[in-house]
Amino acid sequence: MTDIRWNLSSEGSLGPPRYRIGLVVRGMERPGVAPLLEGHADCVLSTGEPVGFYADEASTSGSAELSSRGATSTIVGSVYGYREMSVRRPHYVSGRSGGGFSISTLLAIEVSDDERGRFERAWLAMRVNPGLFGIVGLNCATHAGYAFSAAGLLTASSLFGGDRATREVRGPDTPTHLFLQLLSGPAHSRCAVYTGGISFTPGRSGGFDLAYTPLLSPGEVAELRAESARRHAGRPR
Repeated sequence: MTDIRWNLSSEGSLGPPRYRIGLVVRGMERPGVAPLLEGHADCVLSTGEPVGFYADEASTSGSAELSSRGATSTIVGSVYGYREMSVRRPHYVSGRSGGGFSISTLLAIEVSDDERGRFERAWLAMRVNPGLFGIVGLNCATHAGYAFSAAGLLTASSLFGGDRATREVRGPDTPTHLFLQLLSGPAHSRCAVYTGGISFTPGRSGGFDLAYTPLLSPGEVAELRAESARRHAGRPR
């Protein structure tokens, strides 16, 4: 596997600290192309820990119950970190499923200390008071969007020109639409995209180590990223 450098600050550097946060779209095999059944959206904190919003399996039968009750129904939500994912979604932290890889696409965004703080405080608030989960309007991508919005990274076109901050994912709130909206916003010039089997491992000195087995070459990733950004930028907002 290839390491993904998450801590961008060099030891002994006199400059301001540099951080990364991220969005992981589960099942996305080509950047910007929606996975089968839309996949799932998780985020990555500056520590490298994965975090995401889920239906609370401890108190309900989860997504099966939601499906039987309809797309507009809601149930109790829950925030999963590494510990919960390693138990309930082990392939999300190992990057492997069965005898192969569990493919995801990671959008890694370089952020300031202020952006990092606002993003992580949003996730902390959701962990304390997760609220409800719904397939439409309150799903994994909706809540990930709340955190990116808190950091000022989720934007939409303003009627007066330029972009404005928003809490809304453009179009249906799917992981792919969130990925594309972030890619065409302030994160565009300071992000990197990784597609493959992505793993998260607790680090020896704190935080988490990220690595991946590439599914695409760097050239293919760059071409698809540019194509996705162009296609998304051309849509009415």
